[in-house]
Amino acid sequence: MNFLLKTWRFMKLTVFLILFGILRLSAGTYTQADSISLDLSNATCKEALDAIKKQTKLDFFYNNQEINAVGKVSVHCQNVSLDEALRQVLGKKFTFRIVDNTVVIRPQETKPDPVQQRVVKGVVVDVQGLPLPGVTVLLKGTTLGASTDMDGKFTLSFPHTAGTVLQFSFIGMKTAEVTFSGQAELKVVLEEETTQMDEVVVTGIFERKSESFTGSATTYKKEDLKMMGSQNILQSLKTLDPSFHITPNNEFGSDPNKLPDIDIRGKTSIVNLKEDYAVDPNQPLFILDGFEVDLQTIVDLNMERVASVTILKDAASTAIYGSRAANGVVVVETKRPAPGTLRLSYNGDFTVQMPDLSDYNMMNAAEKLEFEWLTGYYTKTSNEEYLVDRMNLYNQRLKNVQSGVDTYWLSEPVRTGFSHKHNMYVEGGDDAMLYGVGLSYNGTQGVMKQSGRDVLSFNIDLRYRKGKFSFDNKFTLDYTESQNAPQSFSVYVQTNPYYPKDYEGSVPKYLEESSVDGGFWSIKVENPLYNASLNYLDGAKEISFRNNFQMEWRPMDGIMARGRISLTKGNNKSEKFKSPFHTDFDETEKTERGSYTKSTTDRWGYDGDVTVTYGKLLGDVHQVNAVLGWNFSSTRLINDAFTAIGFPDDNVPNPAFANEYATESKPSYNESTTRSTSFYLNLNYAYNNRYLLDVNYRKDGSSVFGTNKRFTDSWSVGVAWNIHNEAFIGDWVNWLKLRFSVGNPGNQNFSAYKAYTTYVYNTNLQNAFGMGANVSGFGNPDLKWQKTMDYNLGLDLTVLNNRLKINTDVYWKDTDPMLVTTSIASSTGRDSYITNLGAQRTKGVSFNVVGTVMSKAEDRLNWSFSLNGRHQKQTYRNIGAGLELLNDELKSTSLTRYRDGGSPTDIWAVRSAGIDPMTGSEIYIKKDGSYTFDYDINDETVVGNTEPLLEGVFGTNLYYRGFSISAYFRYRIDADYFNTELYNRIENLKTTAMTAYNQDKRALYDRWQKPGDRAQYKKITSTVSDNETAPMTSRYVQKENTLSGESISLAYEFGEQKWLKKVFLKNMTIRANMNDIFRCSTIKAERGTSYPFARTVSFSVNMTF
Repeated sequence: MNFLLKTWRFMKLTVFLILFGILRLSAGTYTQADSISLDLSNATCKEALDAIKKQTKLDFFYNNQEINAVGKVSVHCQNVSLDEALRQVLGKKFTFRIVDNTVVIRPQETKPDPVQQRVVKGVVVDVQGLPLPGVTVLLKGTTLGASTDMDGKFTLSFPHTAGTVLQFSFIGMKTAEVTFSGQAELKVVLEEETTQMDEVVVTGIFERKSESFTGSATTYKKEDLKMMGSQNILQSLKTLDPSFHITPNNEFGSDPNKLPDIDIRGKTSIVNLKEDYAVDPNQPLFILDGFEVDLQTIVDLNMERVASVTILKDAASTAIYGSRAANGVVVVETKRPAPGTLRLSYNGDFTVQMPDLSDYNMMNAAEKLEFEWLTGYYTKTSNEEYLVDRMNLYNQRLKNVQSGVDTYWLSEPVRTGFSHKHNMYVEGGDDAMLYGVGLSYNGTQGVMKQSGRDVLSFNIDLRYRKGKFSFDNKFTLDYTESQNAPQSFSVYVQTNPYYPKDYEGSVPKYLEESSVDGGFWSIKVENPLYNASLNYLDGAKEISFRNNFQMEWRPMDGIMARGRISLTKGNNKSEKFKSPFHTDFDETEKTERGSYTKSTTDRWGYDGDVTVTYGKLLGDVHQVNAVLGWNFSSTRLINDAFTAIGFPDDNVPNPAFANEYATESKPSYNESTTRSTSFYLNLNYAYNNRYLLDVNYRKDGSSVFGTNKRFTDSWSVGVAWNIHNEAFIGDWVNWLKLRFSVGNPGNQNFSAYKAYTTYVYNTNLQNAFGMGANVSGFGNPDLKWQKTMDYNLGLDLTVLNNRLKINTDVYWKDTDPMLVTTSIASSTGRDSYITNLGAQRTKGVSFNVVGTVMSKAEDRLNWSFSLNGRHQKQTYRNIGAGLELLNDELKSTSLTRYRDGGSPTDIWAVRSAGIDPMTGSEIYIKKDGSYTFDYDINDETVVGNTEPLLEGVFGTNLYYRGFSISAYFRYRIDADYFNTELYNRIENLKTTAMTAYNQDKRALYDRWQKPGDRAQYKKITSTVSDNETAPMTSRYVQKENTLSGESISLAYEFGEQKWLKKVFLKNMTIRANMNDIFRCSTIKAERGTSYPFARTVSFSVNMTF
């Protein structure tokens, strides 16, 4: 294969040399007999020389600065010799001579040295030392040049003078210039253009230099992401950028199969819509290689495939995506094949995850039994004859405690998870054809036993360039398997510690079987280890492919036309099987025990656009850029599902062994199609790179919204001032930009048919016309698009020779109207209706400061500190009484309310003055400020806000001769937190749960016991019946201040060390990371109630062969 490739390249080189020779011979040589005519007025000297060059076909060699110093000239001559023409142009200050068809011009006052023909040889390689074929080598300022061969070598002959500069250029690489001073051989290293990614804003539709961009956007390279950890892109972004926020999932913790809750600069929609529409309307838009993808694709993407990630935050940067961009945009660009000879790179990440149970404060066996005794369960009953049964039960449990039984059930379902990720990539090519083939595997073992996620991905990247055309194709095939734990972690948390877990023989079904109160109450305590040992299924398998094709045409300098299309296809199958022997079926008919649910989802879609881009520098001061485009997309989803019950055994979890479909159930089938089309325009103007203007306009149409509101307009205007380019700014300012933008991006993250009146076929309603149908949902043909008016004022400052960098943004966003689900009369057959109602305002500020303490390039030393943070506040407006029915429903179950002046993060409850020391009862504060012992839900008010006063990350990074160490810590200041689990385990404690479940230690120790006690909680005998709920008051609202170890990293780059070549390596880097390694908080609250959080330690190695 290599022989054929080299032969092909040699043939191309031979043909090129032959053609070059023919063209040179046909050009002939210049003679003094040839005549020159010039008619130039007030022209530059260079323009005059170019005119002579066109008439003589000679090459000219001179110093640009010396020629430009001549100034303007006027020359008028007819049919004169070359000598005469040059004398009129150059005057007496320059001399010239012709050497091998090249006119060499030098200043007269310098004594001319004999101009000699010099030959230079050399080799051109990339940063990894691999040869680059096809590199163009030019004598700067002339057309003399050569190209490197397939081994990266070149030979160039030219007339040598002092200050001769050679220029090396190659597609995808930064142009390099080398001053020739007589070296016999040169070795030139070209760097990839991607190393300048932080100087370019990539929007997914166009690229723009950051200096001429007015929007608020931040770009991070793969190296930045890897420094924060190897979990996934999103976890790194939340450490790097204060605007990118992931809300900790207090229920599912580190579950690898749960998607994170993400927002950029706050949420723009009412949060309950996530449940109403099965999608998250507050989720940012994710763009991968120019096309929209879902959140799961980004989470599963191997970080080694990433070249850069850009976060677009304000209207000037996001409005190009129109109605999809109100929540911000995350643009991910994957790695492109690098030119050069064939090379193989490998990266391996090996991670250990340890469950973090430090936030649990459960009772031990002795404490739990004492708690039960103090509640009076064993000593107080309406019938004294029952006391014997209850004392026998107490003595049995006491016997276990005294024999040393103290089971820590929390450790039973968890493990130390080991995860490993591997990525291999083969790449190469020349100036015409680039190729890359990759294979990656992400194997994640969750910290709960039998849970995990495996992702296998294969990708092919091709790039071909022919003349003014270039073609790119990226193909990706993914296969995913996920498996959930057999039971929730909460099952183990609530299991009482006085039950033993070690058994002889088989695992018993129950931890305790007894009866009390004369046999009236039967006690059967389920054994979680038994249920976990049963055969079960709870997972999914998915296979999908994505193919992105792009064609570019550059008919002339400054103009580009591009067409792109992405095709996606996916199939997801999920299965869930619960054994008929599971304790959940103890009270179920034998023929209905066991269940099997299967769901299949097919997804097919296409997404394409056509754009024309124009970019020109006019008059050396007017930079004009324009983008005109059309986008179209369609997504089709088909889902079918069924649930079967009644299994005789659990050996074969197959629906063929089921008795019937679930009671009052039958197979379901749903099909939905969403289509959209858009037309967009972007204009960018920069005057002398000082005064900047961005204008965006987009016309969007979507099938999601009402038939009378199919299309909507989105726009934005951004202005900026590059103050650092002003003459009055001193050298100590490296960068100073002031930015402002305003626009109205929208949001269409909603289900396909919420605006339509939809029906469900009813096979039980047969009539003469066929099968009947029931109304599934009422449509709203006038449903408007949810739009957000977005304002942003920003400042970018770099001073002291790039030692101090400050970026800050002040933003405010008005979402009006919002889309909400409101209640309607049940007599209509439905209980809810989607409509436009209310508005929401978000105000905030974010900042990022990086200071370099020490920097010595010659010693490869850099030490820096960084601090970032954000503060924001959100309020509802214009809701009126539209959601009062919903508010009434939430009063007994939730702390959230939807009212004018309120905030999505407000905590609503009745204020409390604490526990009365004399009676042990709670004292409530009414709206008028008076005190009472009577709880009234109508006295509720805002008692806290979960949004912190300030949240962010601070840290440091040290780099020295290939060695680097970094440490970043997250802080969260002055947030309010309603301790729900503590509330449920102390005062919202059901009577039946007193002895059935384990409780928080504070339920035993911090209780009121006798008059005069100053306690935080009511007396220990306070319980509620099973159908009641304890009052939720401000007593459980706690002030949260948190410091956590976000990311700690150690790394070493071996570079071009000699021993690497002995093992056939070009480069190697090793890195160790620790994430979420500790957490300190002013409150004690359970985290990860269904799936625990985890501490992560990882090790990675990157090798290039």
